[in-house]
Order: sequence, then C-alpha cells, then structure tokens
Amino acid sequence: MMGAANGSESVSVERESSIQGLEISGGPLSVEVTQSNGKKVRTVRLRGTYTRSGWKLGANKKLLANPSKGKSTFEIPIIIQKKNQEFVVLAIGPQKAREREKLVLHWQSGGRPPQAATKKKKEAQQSTREESREEVTTSSGEKKMRLSVAAKAHLLSYTETNVSNFSGFLIRPSVEFWWHIFKKLELWTSADYDVFSVSSSPATYSVSFLELWGYLGYRIAESTKWQWVAGPGLGFINSTGSSTTTIAGTTGTSFGFKGLLSYSLDTEFRYSLSDKHSLAVHARYAPVFGLGLGDRNLFFGATYYYRFRSGSRALVSLGISKLDFVLTTGTVGSSSTLIGVGYQF
Repeated sequence: MMGAANGSESVSVERESSIQGLEISGGPLSVEVTQSNGKKVRTVRLRGTYTRSGWKLGANKKLLANPSKGKSTFEIPIIIQKKNQEFVVLAIGPQKAREREKLVLHWQSGGRPPQAATKKKKEAQQSTREESREEVTTSSGEKKMRLSVAAKAHLLSYTETNVSNFSGFLIRPSVEFWWHIFKKLELWTSADYDVFSVSSSPATYSVSFLELWGYLGYRIAESTKWQWVAGPGLGFINSTGSSTTTIAGTTGTSFGFKGLLSYSLDTEFRYSLSDKHSLAVHARYAPVFGLGLGDRNLFFGATYYYRFRSGSRALVSLGISKLDFVLTTGTVGSSSTLIGVGYQF
C-alpha cells in the first residue's frame, strides 16, 4: 500500500563519485511513511536518467537502465534505515568494464539540511573519483601501461645512388611501450633493430636498420568500442620525435646513412570486436628534418590483439614502410614489409 508523504521529513542525495552519463534528480526527496508490523517504514523514490549507450545501470542486483539510443529514465524505491545511508549504483559496459558510484542519502526530520562538505571531505571525494576511474581502466582491460615484445620478418628493398639495388629477408626484434598518461593523453615509443639476415641479394651485400620512434598522442574521439588518436595536424598535442639510422656495407665498400632525424604526424584507430578480440590501425607521415616535404618516411600498419583473462594480449601485426630522401651525395630509398608476432604485458 502506498504511504503518505511526510512533509516534515526529507532526504537529500550526496554523490561521492561520478558515473559517466548518469544524472540524479536534484532537490530533497519526499519521504513516504507506511506501517509494517506496527513499525514505521520510510521510503524514498530515487529518480534519474542514464545516457551511455552500450552500458547497463543497476543496483541491488536489479537493472535500472539500459539505454540503446538517447536516454533511459529510471525510478527505484529505497527504504531509509538510518540517518546517513549509503546506496551503490553500478554501470557495466563492454569488455566487462565497470563504473561504481556511492550515493549517501541524508535523512532529515524537521532539522537543517546536511552541511556542505568540508575541504578535507572534498579532497577525500576527489580521491574516490580518481580511484574509481583507475578501477574502470583496469577492469575494462585497458591498462595504464603496456609493454610489447615482438619478432618481425622484415622484407626490405633498398636503393642508393652508385650502389646496386638490394633486397633481403631480415629478422627484427621490436619493443614497444605505451602509457595512458592522463584522461585523453598518451605516450607511445618503440625500438626496432634488424639483428641478422636470412637471405640477401646481392649475396655480398648486408643492410641493417635501427629505428627509434615515439609520439605523444591525444584521443580525438572515443566510445565504448573504439578510440581515435591523432596528431598536431588536427590542432592537438602530438610532439613526436624519431631517429632512424641505417648501418650498411659491402665487401670493401661502405654505404648507407647515419643519424637521420624526422618529425612525424601519427594517427591510430582502435576498435574492439569483442571482449577478447580487437584491432588497431596506425598511419605515420614523417618528413626529414632540414629537407623538403617529399623527403619523408611513410608508414601504415594494422595489429590484431587477442586478450587473455589476465589482461595481457597476444598480437599479430602487418606493416608497410617507405622511405625516400635526397642528399647532396645522391638519393636514398627503401621499402619495407613487416610481419610480426608478439606478446603484450
């Protein structure tokens, strides 16, 4: 039986963290009073909206909202059992991502409303919010830091003025480090080196590349299933530096170049196929310092990831790179196809 609202009693809601897309109706909530077994039962109705598509909102093992398009409204009755009562709301998204928010319901009976949080309490609330975000990042499978190691098959074609054209099949270890610095800002670095040659033509030639790359990226747009990271050409932070050095030689003759520096514009698109499977596509345009825009390195690659229960991932990658530039001594060019397998911690 519906109870009558008691005008002398009210409940205010204090939010100690924030679930993305969740809005709680403001203002004091009226208290409905009923009788059960000779005792008063006080109930408030919490109302709100949830707008995050692809996620579900629940509390007390009950589904509150499941927005597919637009917003989803909800109402849930809560029995008030003490003056300051906690109520937990949980949002669950793709890849078992979770966001948790604790509400505090302050019951008042003809007295003053709860005082504003003190400075110390506000700091504790901010810490709770940061811990909540940290928990979401870990539970969704997107760690704050990742280290990848891989072995790549490098199919190389190399040309240089006054040097015979070279082609070879090389083995290249690769190490990558990725760090989600803060919110939309992230850092990516890599080191690749051709350690030995499986085959080469001419057989007397040997070419080996050392490549060091790094970029600072900004998440231009993202949803629960995809992310787009881009560079400064779109007006966002992307301070990318790279250093490429080739060590090469023939019998009695040395050739190649050393200390070639480039700046780059990078962009990457990541898409989650399911809880375990995801793809990433990366493109780079890297002009050589001090030369024209036509003197550059171009790269395009794709990586498939398989996620284990631990959060670590196996990966398979395919990349294509092309380098062309002109010096006073002549022209240099190379084309590379890279096929890799690896593991990401």
